[in-house]
Amino acid sequence: MQFDSWQKFGTTLSATSSLMMGYYAEDEGDSVAERLRWNATNARAVAAREYEELELKKVLVLSRARAVAGASGGGVSDPTVVKILANIETEGELQALNRLWTGEIEYSDFMYQAAVAKSEGGAAKTAGWFSAFDTLLTGFGGYKKFT
Repeated sequence: MQFDSWQKFGTTLSATSSLMMGYYAEDEGDSVAERLRWNATNARAVAAREYEELELKKVLVLSRARAVAGASGGGVSDPTVVKILANIETEGELQALNRLWTGEIEYSDFMYQAAVAKSEGGAAKTAGWFSAFDTLLTGFGGYKKFT
């Protein structure tokens, strides 16, 4: 089957376009993945900073509670005061560790999204290659689509 030069040019251009779209989609996936990895690292860092702030807050509340207990004349070794201080310690530690855990969950979520974006970009590149191959075979004859 003989094709004129414009048909050959159009087929080649269409195949090249399919390849380029695949490569652009891969680049976009890589770019999105990079931003998501940055967000993951940032989420982890923010959680660590907030953990430190909550630990400091716990220490300050304990210090204040000890000062009030000492000033009241009851003493810091009173069983009720000891129980209250233990509860403050436990609650403060729980809040701080909970924030750290939340940051790790956010980190994991962002990293998963980054992996998905990178994978989608790679799949788009592969699809571009298949589309270009299909266009060339269809455009130059010898192959008919089954759709």
